[in-house]
Amino acid sequence: MSSSSSETPLISIITVVYNDRDNVEQTIKSVLSQDCTNFEYVVVDGKSSDGTLDVIKRYEARIDRWVSESDKGIYDAMNKGTELARGTFVNYLNAGDTFYDEKVLGKVEQALMEAGDIDVLYGRAVNRTEGEQAVRYEKGEQITKDTLFSRIPFCHQAMFFRREVFLKQGGYDLQFKVIADYAWTVRYALSRPDMTGFHFLDELMVEYLDGGFSFQNIRLAGDEKLRLAKQHFSGKYLWKNYLTYLSFRFKSVIIPLMEKWQLLSRYRNIKYRLSGKMVP
Repeated sequence: MSSSSSETPLISIITVVYNDRDNVEQTIKSVLSQDCTNFEYVVVDGKSSDGTLDVIKRYEARIDRWVSESDKGIYDAMNKGTELARGTFVNYLNAGDTFYDEKVLGKVEQALMEAGDIDVLYGRAVNRTEGEQAVRYEKGEQITKDTLFSRIPFCHQAMFFRREVFLKQGGYDLQFKVIADYAWTVRYALSRPDMTGFHFLDELMVEYLDGGFSFQNIRLAGDEKLRLAKQHFSGKYLWKNYLTYLSFRFKSVIIPLMEKWQLLSRYRNIKYRLSGKMVP
């Protein structure tokens, strides 16, 4: 599958999975359907026991490397995948996530060749909910000091990291259970005060199912984000994070209630139609 050249950087797609037999196959199929051939595929399984390994083995002839072993959580597994990868750039497309279409990697490859000195290439994502009021809406915006130091303006599934830089920055910090991807991006941005190294590709790159790990741990995400802000920010950015912390606390209470009363999808349907971010 992989065939690196002197002109195009090899891209490593890393899928982390644990006991997710029902969703991992669609992720694998999405990766293998890409019309770009200059990539490798790495799968890191957390020692699943639900049949996930049977799915992986079904496709192992087209997977460059895969392992199945216990880990310390999703970010530990993603770090392992990075160590196993050989590409110049890495992307984390975990079980249940899919590329938006079969042309995504080709567009990424073209952008990496044309834009020059890039450490982090990123785009937009589609968040998908399920049920009677299912909606699909865009997420992600350009990374600036104001957007990054105030909120989380990106989806890690839609990011491609220069592997050497990712590892040099220490990979994902396991002291953060929910926002390690955000913490890494903040550390990198602080190492490049002029915010160079980021490149925004204005394309829909991935689609992911709502209700993942971060969504299930909203309150902890707020606690971790404030802790990170206290470590690195001051002035207006620190105060903005105190406000964001209150927002996370509010959401951790109100969202479960809205789900219970079957109002969350209806609210999102109205919100994203009005904002113009609804995806057909």
